Amino acid sequence: MSHRYHAGLLTAALTGFVFVAAAVAQKVDIKTNQAPNTDFKVYKTYAWLPPVPVVKNVAPDETVMGAPARDAAEYKALLARLRELSSSR
Repeated sequence: MSHRYHAGLLTAALTGFVFVAAAVAQKVDIKTNQAPNTDFKVYKTYAWLPPVPVVKNVAPDETVMGAPARDAAEYKALLARLRELSSSR
């Protein structure tokens, strides 16, 4: 038998092994601890966290910086303008 045949056979065997190993590794075993007589009709909704408020008609940087940061930046800019105006007199 040729070297090429052995290489192809080895490649096919390894590929098959990889696929079988992946299929076996993905087997999920789920265990539950629920009472069989639980009535889930009484539960309406369940949420981990409250819904995120939707902010409309706001500049994109407003949501990133926030009002306190924006106000501080505007205050510093105002002080710089006042200093500039007072020094030019």
